[in-house]
Amino acid sequence: MNLKNEHKLNVLNRGVNSINQRRNSCYFLMLWVSLFVIHCQQVVGQEKVQPPRLAAGLEFGYWTPANLISDPTATLKDAHKNPYLGLVLLKPWRFGLTFRVSGGMWSYAEQDEAQHQQRVKIASLLLDLKYDLLSDVFLIPYVTYGVGWFLGDKQQSKTDYFHFKDESAVGFAINAGTGFELYLSHRLCFAMEFRYHYIKFNHVVVFTDNYSGPKITISTQYIF
Repeated sequence: MNLKNEHKLNVLNRGVNSINQRRNSCYFLMLWVSLFVIHCQQVVGQEKVQPPRLAAGLEFGYWTPANLISDPTATLKDAHKNPYLGLVLLKPWRFGLTFRVSGGMWSYAEQDEAQHQQRVKIASLLLDLKYDLLSDVFLIPYVTYGVGWFLGDKQQSKTDYFHFKDESAVGFAINAGTGFELYLSHRLCFAMEFRYHYIKFNHVVVFTDNYSGPKITISTQYIF
């Protein structure tokens, strides 16, 4: 009987210790978030007196053309196999508007019925106008609208990225997206964006001539 009571007491003590550990972890997380928010607010407060500056950064994303990927969530775990990699340049203007130029490369591979792997590569140049929905805050939501120019071709190998033939397909696109920017310091900014490309090529590029679909990107930007 004593052994049973001792066992119940041990189980109860372990439960109490687990609750205390979780509570302490929550306190620590709340403290870290509070300090981070204060830091970002100080950064933004000091940035108010400075004029808008040029920013440049690197983009990493996952593009899912609807004609190729019917279930994006099922293939999200393989995003690292077909990433979008790019560069972005931003120049703030006025009234919360920013001119943005970005370019990048994307590739996609798929096996046909004969188990032969087919690969497509697409280069892009995008011109967008970004509008900040809020200002003077460390977390800034925004929307973007713009156009894009795309060049598509068959990819001969995994390392064949930058060689495009004369008969490569050309496509034009309309872009729209939304995202947020998080200022980590005076010089560093993190951004995450959801964007939709409506794009059609002048002829079929390996799989289709319509590569319209959503793209999710994250970027790290350096402010000059």
